[in-house]
Amino acid sequence: MNLLATCTCMDDDIYKMLEEGMQTLKICAESMMPAMKFGQPSTSMEA
Repeated sequence: MNLLATCTCMDDDIYKMLEEGMQTLKICAESMMPAMKFGQPSTSMEA
């Protein structure tokens, strides 16, 4: 029961951390995607 209670207790913090992490990754991806598009011709993406 203690393990279950610990998991339930930590769930909110873990979810918050995951959400913040996903937002950071999204921002990183959005900032990197234009550089990747400009760095490589669009034909290489299709092939």
